[in-house]
Amino acid sequence: MAKGTQTTLNITYNLGNGKTIILGTLTIDVDAQGNVSVISNLIDPYGTISDEATGSLITGAKITLYYADTPRNLAAGITPNTIVDLPSVSGFNPNDNANPQLSDANGTYGFLVFPNTDYYVIVSKDGYLPYTSPVISVEQQLVNWNISLHPVGTDRLAGTDRVGTSIAIAKATYPNEVNNVVLATADNYPDALTGSVLAYKLKAQLLLVGSAEVDQAKLMDYLKNSLAPNGTVYILGGTGAVSQAVQDNLKNNGFDNLQRIGGADRYATSLAVAKYFNLGGNLVTVATGYNFPDALSGSVYAAQHQAPILLTDTTLSSAELTWLEARKPAGITIFGGDGAVSQAVEEQLNQVVTAP
Repeated sequence: MAKGTQTTLNITYNLGNGKTIILGTLTIDVDAQGNVSVISNLIDPYGTISDEATGSLITGAKITLYYADTPRNLAAGITPNTIVDLPSVSGFNPNDNANPQLSDANGTYGFLVFPNTDYYVIVSKDGYLPYTSPVISVEQQLVNWNISLHPVGTDRLAGTDRVGTSIAIAKATYPNEVNNVVLATADNYPDALTGSVLAYKLKAQLLLVGSAEVDQAKLMDYLKNSLAPNGTVYILGGTGAVSQAVQDNLKNNGFDNLQRIGGADRYATSLAVAKYFNLGGNLVTVATGYNFPDALSGSVYAAQHQAPILLTDTTLSSAELTWLEARKPAGITIFGGDGAVSQAVEEQLNQVVTAP
């Protein structure tokens, strides 16, 4: 290897039948004087499992790795929601790459997996609620995924108001440092609903923000204690929803990585959030923009399928229709009957989804 070069090699294991698992990468640096340094990294989702209430590590939790239902997996001929058949790797802690496996005495689990594939894990343990992760996308680098299990029983996540409650939920859902947060106005529902899919995608809490100084103070306190130094704050809606004053306050408090995703109204904002996904042959969901129940009850379905929620009036806006025609989604799910989303909208959608 020449001086002043860097070479990365994949350490692979051939399983036969055209399948190869990458056990890790070997990065070899040769400096200008010819000195060689070698760094090895494993390719795996790994992490620790802890008690959400106490933070203590959990031994004996059952972790099962599944293939996710994503376009990439489907294109590769993978059957989604099936258990991943992994090779045994003797000496790979903590469980020789078993699937499923039990967390060890340090609460640790780990899998060596196929690269460029999407997964999710389901975790169960007596005395705790079952946990299902969002999609874990593995490229060709190590993925750290720590998990907190919620104890069985009755508790309350609440603040003195809706802003405080959103922060209480955030702390319980993501007790450690987070890389992203999503902000929506506390004064109305549409942006928070359509942003729920984005928050799930980003592994972020959706926080409500009010215009009052006390509301903003609560938000700033949470961000200072929970957001990573280079973390991103996504602001949903135009300045009529989350004001420029709020954005300026974030800047003044040192949060420089800000991205506003919004439009002139709730319909335009829902489309702006959908465009963020850069869909191509994916799923889309549609709900009325007049009221919240259908979009609210459908938000979990939309998040799990990574299907953005488009809000609609009596007909689709020209911008929404143009975007759908260009994207040609593989499927569209309407939330609610034709008293909520009109027959006219359904006819528009049928033309889009069946377009050649």
